[in-house]
Amino acid sequence: MVIYDIYGFQSDNLDGIAEELEAILNLEWIPHSSSFRGDYYKTDKISEESFTLQHNYFELEDEWMQPNFKIYQTLLYVDSTQRAKDIESLILKYGKYNVALLSRKSL
Repeated sequence: MVIYDIYGFQSDNLDGIAEELEAILNLEWIPHSSSFRGDYYKTDKISEESFTLQHNYFELEDEWMQPNFKIYQTLLYVDSTQRAKDIESLILKYGKYNVALLSRKSL
């Protein structure tokens, strides 16, 4: 069973959150920019697992990525993981930014 999580951070400090998550989760981010997401970070796939860190609001399109969670300026998508509980524990225990698990789906 694989799990898809979305975390929300009450901070728009994308670079600071990326640095923190890199240390906590032992990730290596690759910076990206697109007309759909704006500036964001993504990891190379670790097996099937992948991470994407982006702003919730994309000003150029005047669009929220997760409109039900507008109090969270930054979103972390964790896709196809089998270690969701471990990741959740690390983020919530060691993260210095106000963070919440917004969604969890199992397939």
